[in-house]
Order: sequence, then structure tokens, then C-alpha cells
Amino acid sequence: EISFKFADRAEVPGWLGVDVQSEVIGRILEVKPDRILLVCEKTVDEMHGDYFKPLMEAGASGGGGDNFHSELVPPLEKMVLPSGDEAKAWEHLTQLMEWAFRVGATKKSLVVAFGGGALMNVSGLFASILYRGSKLIYVPTTLLAMHDVTTSLKTSICYNGRKNNIGSFYAPLKILIDVGFCRTLPRAELFSGLGELAKNAALLGGKHADGFRKALSSERINSDAGGSGDEFTMDDHMLMELLALGIDAKMSVLAKDAYERNAGMIFEYGHTVSHAIEKAYGDGVVPHGLGVTYGMLSSPLTKNL
Repeated sequence: EISFKFADRAEVPGWLGVDVQSEVIGRILEVKPDRILLVCEKTVDEMHGDYFKPLMEAGASGGGGDNFHSELVPPLEKMVLPSGDEAKAWEHLTQLMEWAFRVGATKKSLVVAFGGGALMNVSGLFASILYRGSKLIYVPTTLLAMHDVTTSLKTSICYNGRKNNIGSFYAPLKILIDVGFCRTLPRAELFSGLGELAKNAALLGGKHADGFRKALSSERINSDAGGSGDEFTMDDHMLMELLALGIDAKMSVLAKDAYERNAGMIFEYGHTVSHAIEKAYGDGVVPHGLGVTYGMLSSPLTKNL
């Protein structure tokens, strides 16, 4: 059990575990929606499309089961968007709105965002404007989303070649994190998640710098890779440690600055150049967290211009 406190704006209950599918589903059903609107991305649907299969099958039959504590399982509707920043487009926000009304969404319906950071951004914006604010649960599937996107009230899409220039601040009902998804992440996505952790290490030092060094130590990597040093991997324990540090870094500041307009602005470090790089190379070419590290590296140079 963890808590995400955004100053006096919201306090969101969270759950962090490994291979906790049944717990995630159970906590979704606790909301007792009349309909579940599952929004996911193409890559996640291909790799983890069965994660919510118990809900889909039970909802289709209109019944529950022992796994759901005999609760009535509501109908589940699914929308699959493109992966990455391609999903954060006006056309996809419009697509989500039209879909919601077409399938009969009401004020009692629940939006479940299932994917990476970009998917959560657009889904959060969608939920924030549907019926002037609909119930929302985040189920992140990337390292970056688990510790950096869930720890912000920001939602957004990109418009007219610019990054995150349409959006809102909106709190989900719950944040449910299953670290097991990280096992299937490609190397670039792991490093993307580490990029934002590098930022925290540089900004806050102390335990955040120590945890980051530990994750990247050659001794740990060689040990995990059987001494070959060829592959960069992180086991569940290391991931849990890093996630706890990442969440702590953001929430220690956002507990007093929910909208990231004062003290929370420190987390914009590296982002101006990162956003420029990401848009210049095209959606998905440079993962966000890696872009942030390039932005951090450029900061001392631009300071002296």
C-alpha cells in the first residue's frame, strides 16, 4: 500500500507489487462502475492483452465468480490506441470521446488507463473532460510511467507540432502498479525509466544518487548477467527499490506543490531540450527519459551561451 499525496488537491491510494493481476482486478472492481472503459496501446495489447481477460469474460457473461468475491462484473469496452506519443493527438482524444458515448458510458463508468506514460497522459485528459470528470484508474506498464507519470496530476496531448500544449490537472481514483510488466520491456524503455531517475539523483542526491549508482554498478550488472556483462537487466527487487525511490522523489515535493508551479518546477530539468529532440526526431524514436538525459547534459552548455 502506498499513498500519492498532491498537497491539498488530492490523496490517491496506490498499490505496488509483483505479478499482482488478481489484486489489480479486485481493486478495480471495488469501484463498482456500471461499465469499464479500458484504454490501452497497441504494443501493450499485443504483449499483455490477456491481463484483463478475466474481466472481459466475466463481464460478457454478466456474472462474477470466486476470483471476484462474487461481485457483479460490469461490461468492459476496450479501445486500442497507437503506442508512444503518437497516441497523444487531437484525433485520438476525439476518437475516445466518440467511443465513450457510442458504447453507453455514463457518469458511473470507469476509465482504466493501461499502458505507458503517453497512453496515461491522453487517457487522463479524456477522463478529465468526460462528463466534466470521470472515474479513472492508472495501471502503468513501463518503468518510467510507474514512477514518473503516476506521480503527477498532469494530463496532455500534443498539438500542432508542440509537446503537451493541451491538457489538464486531474487525479485518478487509484494507481495500481504491477512491476511484473517491466520484465518484458525492451532495453531502451528500461533506460528511459532510468533517465528520469538520473534526473532525481542529480537534483536530490543522497539516497536517490546512491540507488541510481547501485542500479548501474558494473558489479551488479555482471552478477545478474552471469559475469558476461553483455546484457543490462534489473531483477524484481532492484526494480522495486528504484520505483520506491522514484515515487518518493516526486511525492516529497508535490506533497506541497501539486500543480508543479513552484518547487515542483525542478522536475522540468532537462525537459525543454528533451521535448525538442523528441519532436525533431519523430514520435517514439528517442524515448522520453533518454531525451531528458540529453537535456540535462546540454544545460551547462546553454547556461554559458
